[in-house]
Amino acid sequence: MLAKNFKKYFLDEDSLVASYEWIRDLFQDTPEGLSTSEEEIFIDFTSSEKIKRQFCNKSLFEFGVEVDEELSVLKTKALRILLPFSTSYLFQTGFSAVDALKTKYRSQLNIEK
Repeated sequence: MLAKNFKKYFLDEDSLVASYEWIRDLFQDTPEGLSTSEEEIFIDFTSSEKIKRQFCNKSLFEFGVEVDEELSVLKTKALRILLPFSTSYLFQTGFSAVDALKTKYRSQLNIEK
């Protein structure tokens, strides 16, 4: 029953990875789930040889920063997918630090009666 509920709310791992592959490598295939205008921007962008060379010579972060405003719609879409991962990581890191401090100070308490 639990497995059915997970499958209902969460995509299969392979299909999830495949659907977001375009974020890591723009020149694979046209991503699914784009509107017509987004798909046109994507096709125009990925057909440029100059952009392909820039993509190969730079890190993904550097390339994303230097991309023209014409791709801002797709950049926003990619950031909406990636942003929850970074914020949840920061939350978990902060929570672990607070938890470590609490256990450290609790172990140092000397309760005298």
